[in-house]
Amino acid sequence: MSPPSPHDLPRERDAEPEPRLNRVGAAVMLPEVLRDLGLDVEGLFAAEAIDPSRFSDPETLVPIADLARLVSLSVHASGRTDLGLLVASKARADKIGLLGDLFVSADDLRAALHDFIRFFHLTTRGGVATLTVDGPTAEVQIALVGPYGDASIVFEDAVVGILFHAMKKFLGQAWRPTEVLISHAPTPKSEPYRRFFSAPVRFNALCTAIVFPAADLARRAFAREAERRRLETAATLAAARLAIGVDEQVRWTIRAHLGRTPVTIGLIAGALGVSVRTLNRRLADRGLTFARLLRDVRFATARQLLAESDTSLAEIASAVGYGDPTIFSTAFRLWSSLSPRDWRRLHGRR
Repeated sequence: MSPPSPHDLPRERDAEPEPRLNRVGAAVMLPEVLRDLGLDVEGLFAAEAIDPSRFSDPETLVPIADLARLVSLSVHASGRTDLGLLVASKARADKIGLLGDLFVSADDLRAALHDFIRFFHLTTRGGVATLTVDGPTAEVQIALVGPYGDASIVFEDAVVGILFHAMKKFLGQAWRPTEVLISHAPTPKSEPYRRFFSAPVRFNALCTAIVFPAADLARRAFAREAERRRLETAATLAAARLAIGVDEQVRWTIRAHLGRTPVTIGLIAGALGVSVRTLNRRLADRGLTFARLLRDVRFATARQLLAESDTSLAEIASAVGYGDPTIFSTAFRLWSSLSPRDWRRLHGRR
């Protein structure tokens, strides 16, 4: 199935009087990438009433719905589903602003990745990053909380590509990951992924991730303590500018645990450092319930995997917290009025 036109995508901004803001971040390189592809950047941006000059500084805040819509428009105009990889090729860690500076200032790789996870919303507000260690193997994982049409592929590819560059800058240019996992299906231009990462790449994974030796986590860099404190303070202030609500924090935390362990309100409240009673009250103040947010994250994650990958329904069911594919199919039909198979047939990328 051909990619949907970005003009067919819903405008999240229409549903939110005060749209959520996202840093331009790595998208600062988008105009240059599009020009390299021979596209009329000014014309593309004008079609969405977006000023190209806003993409000159990675710290500029723009509505996340506008950013996603612009990326979708760029994919549609260029025909390049690997657009995120092209952005990552130009957006090295030292060119994406505060988060890149903070990453390379850490004492060791474990601390650098913890900063990346803590401030991941400065790069992609609608996503979450996690680090897992299993014996000799470590894995830093990236997942979006909800689908953004073609934009979700671009965001994940760009972020994992930039993270790869940051890890190489930290550990040395000779460093290579053990494997790279990509959550979407192979694109028509899949070989560039293997060349980019200089490592095996596995598509149709349940999350996007970089796999590497756990011993690398203890490898150190020479940090400047005063500069480090300055950057951490700046990152905290930048996060405060985004005015992140409790509902977003809950969605991110649910997504971080989804498919790994049974997700309960007790688990999420504990991860956020509050009591169940306090969390229920804060959600109720916004007219929300934990059950609704859990349902929304499950539905969004399932749609993303169904639309962008060839992953089996049984694996997707497990990834969103259902051990029984039949129960998952029943729940998905209640959410969408379609079976997962029918939804994939209508909305899948191919």
